[in-house]
Amino acid sequence: MPRTTRLLTLTLALAAVSAPLDLAAQARWRLQEIARVGGSDEGLASFNDIRDLQLDDKGQLWVLDFQLSSLSLFGADGRPIKEVARRGAGPGELGRTNGFRPLPDGRMVARDYSNRRWTLFAPDGSFASQARGDFTSYAYRWEAGVDREGRVVEQTSVRRGDSGARVLVRWSADFTRADTTEFPTGCVDGEMPPSGIEGKSGFAGIPFAPRVVSTLSPTGALWCASTDGYVVRRIPFGATAADRELRRTVPRVPIARAVRDSAITAVQEFLVKIGGPVKPWNPATVARDRGPIVALETDEQDRLWVLRETPQGPLELDVWDARGAHVASLPVPLTYQYSPLFRIRGDRIAMVVLDADDLPTIVMARIVRP
Repeated sequence: MPRTTRLLTLTLALAAVSAPLDLAAQARWRLQEIARVGGSDEGLASFNDIRDLQLDDKGQLWVLDFQLSSLSLFGADGRPIKEVARRGAGPGELGRTNGFRPLPDGRMVARDYSNRRWTLFAPDGSFASQARGDFTSYAYRWEAGVDREGRVVEQTSVRRGDSGARVLVRWSADFTRADTTEFPTGCVDGEMPPSGIEGKSGFAGIPFAPRVVSTLSPTGALWCASTDGYVVRRIPFGATAADRELRRTVPRVPIARAVRDSAITAVQEFLVKIGGPVKPWNPATVARDRGPIVALETDEQDRLWVLRETPQGPLELDVWDARGAHVASLPVPLTYQYSPLFRIRGDRIAMVVLDADDLPTIVMARIVRP
């Protein structure tokens, strides 16, 4: 796909916070694509496994490639600037790092699991400092946020007996102390249905099973929801009950028969590889439609962005302000990876999408307001 700047045919409807949603009366925004970063055969834009990305106050793009253990910096126009960090154990180098976050003072902090430390980089990408990190677990992607006091809040697991328990940990700004609280159960009503099938030598995921998605806000609160519906709750750190609840009535998304059949076949083949299911599994129980929510994200203004699917095909972003009022809905005609990854800062959006060759590429876009 061409990498020149182009105008996407996207619109954003803006409603007054105190008024009911009136599509006809809403102002129009548009997204202006700035650049596409990725797909290069070599250099900083040659990505293998984009595990995290962030936008800074200058609109610059920071990208973490997990396979290379590299952190790269690109300008606000998408042009490569420098390699911030590479694989290693020395100062400013990274090991098994699965994520990083911007701090209120403009520095970036990376969670380096294998080197057991936090590594901090200055706004210009130079090495700033490091601190010991006593991490309890490791996941595919780091689910974390930073509050306005500079404290990192992360979702992680701790060992309890023969199993693990999901918790939230809030680190002090100097990373010397940690407060731990249980992951709140108030995200969903009742028990979530099973998401996996136990095999004799492993587990197989149930296709289209609902899951809990979440994001951490600059206040340190957790926004969370089940993908099965559209009820999003905000739960303060240390609390079990929500202090805010957002609801929208949006249609469920039908699952094409061919897609459903293909997913069932893939699970059956995998079950054979792991010795078959421990208990009988009925493929007829696989859903024929799914809930709309795909992912949640917050920005530095404490706005919540809800990425959801629509029956018509295009993705949409719902924008909620810090008071819990619905501000806008934005069509996003882009194809995302299985595990969507996007960040918003100011009037900028960066999102990992699939290009024409199904390779991960980062789209940088600007929200243009009338």
